Amino acid sequence: MAKTLVTITIDSEASIAGAYDAPGQVMPNFYGPVDGMANGRSEALGFLIETFSRYDIRATFFIETLHTRFFGDAPMAERCAALEAAGQDLQLHAHPTWQSFADGALVEIKEDDRSFGRPHDELTAIYAEAQEAFVRLAGRKAVAARTGNFDTGTETFAVMRAAGIKVTSNICVAVQRPPDEAICLTGGRQRIEGVLELPVTCFGAAGRSGTQMLRPLQITATGTGEMLYLLEQAHARNAGHVVIVTHPFEFIKKADDQYNRIKANRLVQRRLEALCRYLDRNRDRFDVVTMGECAEGLDRLGDLPPVPLAAPFGASIRRILENGINDRIWVL
Repeated sequence: MAKTLVTITIDSEASIAGAYDAPGQVMPNFYGPVDGMANGRSEALGFLIETFSRYDIRATFFIETLHTRFFGDAPMAERCAALEAAGQDLQLHAHPTWQSFADGALVEIKEDDRSFGRPHDELTAIYAEAQEAFVRLAGRKAVAARTGNFDTGTETFAVMRAAGIKVTSNICVAVQRPPDEAICLTGGRQRIEGVLELPVTCFGAAGRSGTQMLRPLQITATGTGEMLYLLEQAHARNAGHVVIVTHPFEFIKKADDQYNRIKANRLVQRRLEALCRYLDRNRDRFDVVTMGECAEGLDRLGDLPPVPLAAPFGASIRRILENGINDRIWVL
């Protein structure tokens, strides 16, 4: 049986942090959600770099670039340099709502963060600007990208292709269902408007009410038992490719939206460590690949239909209990 490809993706982004609710009083925050400094240690981006290095795993960090309208280039450029030095893959991420800012100031509140439904010329300008900012931050063009909030329509892929993008991960049905049913993909791979889309893998699991619901394969949203079971299931069913999503801020706890008080989220950190340990020990069956590597090997990657995956009931209930307790008790 062929190896199952696994792509770990990290959306790395600043936060508006309530700036729209109190203009001039509350400012966007970069360092809290990206670095997550607690007791002199980066429990967010720093933890990710350290963990991936320990297990010799390369992940794809989708770098949000439009935030440079407020923060400038220096903060994220420094993080990009650290990620490059650690051998990680950097690709493009964009949240259009950052168009609210210019030259370090809030100029007009534009809460619309969609990619789908925007006029073609407007969407083209957004991704051209995002790609230009990526070049400033990373020193090269991105070849892979992800929309903000997984908001996408078919036309989004054509716009990204025009911006030099070859591979995308714009679809996560459990988070944001595309308006076009033809691209409501729970996994696999599919070429859309000349771009290879790698949707975030979604799976069936027990919800809080006990009913079955669709969930994303996301570190904070998936218990360790569920994650490892689903990887085994994906390999047994010859799913071919699994895409996992996370964010640096998932690995910390914050007391408020301004990140005034931060501590490590040990539960979620342990989940990532367990995932990396599992992948490291099972390299004979799983091959961890980045979005950049997929772009380089496009000719070798054919379309794959989504394969239905489902977590065992007991593992899902355990995750619900773990997350509920962890969210309510600061000291854990």
